[in-house]
Amino acid sequence: MSLPDLNNTKNIDEFIYSFYKSIFSDDFLSPIFNKRIKNNLQEHLNSVSLYWQKILLGDKRYTNNIIKIHNELNLETPLNDEHYRRWHIHFKETAQGSYSGIYTDKAIQISCKIITNMSNILPLK
Repeated sequence: MSLPDLNNTKNIDEFIYSFYKSIFSDDFLSPIFNKRIKNNLQEHLNSVSLYWQKILLGDKRYTNNIIKIHNELNLETPLNDEHYRRWHIHFKETAQGSYSGIYTDKAIQISCKIITNMSNILPLK
């Protein structure tokens, strides 16, 4: 049986849920996420899912500024290369462990660009 692709809303929603479950199991990353989103986790998951639906499917509902949001986070909790590295490991392992196809490959490629952009734009501490 082949793995599903990240080519529809349902799969993207499930991927984001699994990805964040992985993030929350990471002792290094989970404190940042707990501090920032624990009181509105479902809202955050919905927002992140909409972001990936925009990127992968062309959905227009996500309108937030991802750099602004992460800059605010960086001011509260300075991010460094280890944060980005571990975030990307969780993203890639979650994607490759449960999904396969052109949309999944695209998501992984874009996640690499996101990490590069974030680390170049946001001041490292």
